Amino acid sequence: MVTRQDFLHVISSEFVERKVFNLSIEDVIKPLATKIRKHGANVGEIFGKIDKNRNGRVSAEELGSALKRIGIKVLTDDIIVIKDYFRAKTQHDEVNKTEFIALMNKEYERKFDKRAAELSLSDIRKKC
Repeated sequence: MVTRQDFLHVISSEFVERKVFNLSIEDVIKPLATKIRKHGANVGEIFGKIDKNRNGRVSAEELGSALKRIGIKVLTDDIIVIKDYFRAKTQHDEVNKTEFIALMNKEYERKFDKRAAELSLSDIRKKC
């Protein structure tokens, strides 16, 4: 049986601070791409709705706002991940329509470090 004190220790900030959680572009973009596919939406039209300032480019902030509007929780770290991804792919903080369409049509494969996950679970089990 796990006592209240043991549980609180496991979720304490000291315990959580030792863990490093890395967001990936897949964690941020995949929910939107999945919804677009599920509903058979036109990605070009979606781009037009996301591009609020009508400059022909979608910023990480515009994309974050769009994700929030469809019920996907977006944090400041998520916006940073999107910006970093955009910069890596396009050398800009924004993507144009062609780049956005490619991003939404990309097949995402969930990747994780199995050993790191097992170690985290082992730590939790030891604390409980």
